[in-house]
Amino acid sequence: MLNQHYTLEYARSVRISQLSALLIKAFQKEDERDLWDLYLIQLPHMEKKISFEEFKNRAKKTSQNKEYKEKQEEQISTAKKIADKYRSKNKAQN
Repeated sequence: MLNQHYTLEYARSVRISQLSALLIKAFQKEDERDLWDLYLIQLPHMEKKISFEEFKNRAKKTSQNKEYKEKQEEQISTAKKIADKYRSKNKAQN
């Protein structure tokens, strides 16, 4: 999930606020990859071809629905749980 350059060792060395931001960014990148896959599937069937950026912008507009918001909230909740677990583990080691 995290970029290949960011190892677990790197994650342990950053502050918790940075780790949370990295996790949220990783979830966002994962969503963008999923959207890219969907774009590639739909592209051959589009009557009017559009760029990925336009496809992404349209998806963002329609993503205001309940299901998308719930997914985002779940991802943020997961990131916060991981951060809390990391924080409590660090306190126990100190």
